[in-house]
Amino acid sequence: MKKSLTIGSLKGYSTKSKEAGNGKILEKEFSEAVLKQQKNLDANKIYLIQQGRAYSIHPEPDMTLLDSALKQGNELDFKCKKGTCGRCKVLLLKGASSLSEPNEQEKKKLDSQVAQGLRLACQSRLK
Repeated sequence: MKKSLTIGSLKGYSTKSKEAGNGKILEKEFSEAVLKQQKNLDANKIYLIQQGRAYSIHPEPDMTLLDSALKQGNELDFKCKKGTCGRCKVLLLKGASSLSEPNEQEKKKLDSQVAQGLRLACQSRLK
């Protein structure tokens, strides 16, 4: 039986991922399936995937995406909080407009992956 995703099931939902380049990049089909099955996505939330797990985060102004997520009980993986390790890398599914443009540290660490929707949660500032 196939699991139907709901907004509540986004937090902590996991799937298989594959190695690509400098980290884990989720299969395109998974991120598309999450969005297609979510008919009532909250326009005020940010939806993202990290290491095969999907999360929904209510943006809190003037905070980093990581700090906002942790404050709300989301267990995003991170280490340095300086943008150097890349451990907090996330794939944005929806809500990128709630974030400031990528800073120099993100561009340096992620390079062309920024154009694919990847961001460093510790460096991404909420508007």
